[in-house]
Parts: sequence; structure tokens; C-alpha cells
Amino acid sequence: MRRRLTGQAFLAWGICVSPMLVDVLLNVLGVHDSTILTRVLTGLFFGIGASIIIVPLLIEGMKEILTNSFYMKGVLRESKT
Repeated sequence: MRRRLTGQAFLAWGICVSPMLVDVLLNVLGVHDSTILTRVLTGLFFGIGASIIIVPLLIEGMKEILTNSFYMKGVLRESKT
């Protein structure tokens, strides 16, 4: 019962990454100079978006790991019947 990244999650990830890529690309091409403010804002946008995508997956994964370890130790043996 694993949850996988869907196409929507990859699209959201791309949307979160795109401001950083544009900022760096424009800086490399010399169109504008990236400042600390632009780097912080684009990084903050990415960080918030990435955490919205990743944290639920991490929580579900930890629940699965803990549940499986309890079953292996016999703690939840009575629930398996």
C-alpha cells in the first residue's frame, strides 16, 4: 500500500523548481544579477513546495516502517488473526 508520486506531484515539483532555475539561468546569461533577496525568495518558494510534497510521503513511509517492525516483533500479533 505504498503511495507513489503522481503526475500532479511531478508537475508541482516542476512549478516549485522553475523560479530557481529561471533566476540562475538569467544570472548566468547576464540578463540580470541575482541578489540575496531573489535567491532567498525563490529558495523559500521551492522549500515550501517541496515540503508540501515530501512530508506526507515521509510520514506514510515511517508509519509503514513502524507498523512492519511491530508485526515482526509480535507486538501486534493479535491483530493479524
